[in-house]
Amino acid sequence: MASGLDVPAGIAQVHGRMVLNTHLEWTPEFTIRLADGRTGRGAAPGAETPSVFEARRPDRVPDRDTFAEVRKALAGYSFTQGSLDRLLTERGESWGASVVYGVSVAFFEASRAEDDMELPDGAAPVGEVRCPRLLLNVLNGGMHAYTNPVACDFHEVLLVPRSDDYEAVIDAYLRVLHRVRTALVDFPQRSVGGNRVHDLGPGSNEAALALVEGALKSTGLSGMFGLMVDASAGDWTDGHRHYALPVTGRRLTPEGLTKYWLRLMDRFDLTMLEDPCAESDLDGWRALHAARPAECRLLGDNLTSTLPSELAVKAGMVDGVLLKPDQNGTVSGALRFAAMAGERDLQLVASHRSVETDTLFLVHLATQVEADYFKIGPFSDFSSVMRSNTLLRRRGPGDVPAGRQPGPVPGDPPLTRRDLT
Repeated sequence: MASGLDVPAGIAQVHGRMVLNTHLEWTPEFTIRLADGRTGRGAAPGAETPSVFEARRPDRVPDRDTFAEVRKALAGYSFTQGSLDRLLTERGESWGASVVYGVSVAFFEASRAEDDMELPDGAAPVGEVRCPRLLLNVLNGGMHAYTNPVACDFHEVLLVPRSDDYEAVIDAYLRVLHRVRTALVDFPQRSVGGNRVHDLGPGSNEAALALVEGALKSTGLSGMFGLMVDASAGDWTDGHRHYALPVTGRRLTPEGLTKYWLRLMDRFDLTMLEDPCAESDLDGWRALHAARPAECRLLGDNLTSTLPSELAVKAGMVDGVLLKPDQNGTVSGALRFAAMAGERDLQLVASHRSVETDTLFLVHLATQVEADYFKIGPFSDFSSVMRSNTLLRRRGPGDVPAGRQPGPVPGDPPLTRRDLT
């Protein structure tokens, strides 16, 4: 695929502005126009639970002088993606991580504009575009639960599709989502981290998994999906070599946490487990990876933070890694990480961030590196709808979906609290 990664492209114009993200916070956005007229746009997402590696990168709110410095340094010069990103990295301390990332993405998007595979209705696809399977959010917990919120320690519970048929998977997901939402109405609510969440009662972590598993069984869709937990266990450390689970209040040693995960794997159809240990608990990662059943893949998110240097020493602890390019800071760095994951035969999961903008860059990157999965985010966030529709368009004309509205279908038995025990 031709792109600015290896072909120099002249930058004619650079325009910076401040835009809003999904938390209604200001973030810098850049538009780059190349000498041949192609244009790209880029902005930095954010995170509620950044890794320790992200926290080390300096960031700042850009002012008018910063935008002017960026224009002066780039307009009128030619770059490849690599040479631009090296310059941006050198200026990172003065410009800030958000500016560096936004400019890097804007140049990538401008360079790949001619390769856009989003097709008008009825057009034939030009070549095959391999799209990742969607990882679909069902429940949110922890201290930042907004969508289908429940009082559990897990950051997210998701569905892992066993099919590449996007339309069938999304229709099935909507049925499961409706069953879960219907069941949640019966549970009382309480406040966790300033958010109103559904209280599933004692053993709420297990109850959350049982809720989703019950919805799958009641709709007859257990064979279509496995379960995934994003634990975000880096948020559970207490600074004294123990884990303090934030919602249930449970305290576990690293050895106790390994046993806890193995019990859940034995009880539920867990096929993916993301960040089950803190990024500092390397012994815990090694122990769990050695003991886990082959059917459950361990995914590193904050553990590797899309950094080739971290993946080089931790690849043997995981079965897959998340690709969050802003964790790396530049597009070329994220691409090196993706290539390294492929060389080590690790599954690659492109992932949204908890604080997003309306850019579609992540979809374009995920298809270019042929990611295995795409963690799309809750559909209550419209940026998730935008990313999903872009993936559908890039696949070209497909089968006409059923067009069914979200909700029960004839023959779906009701899901009751008894199903969750």
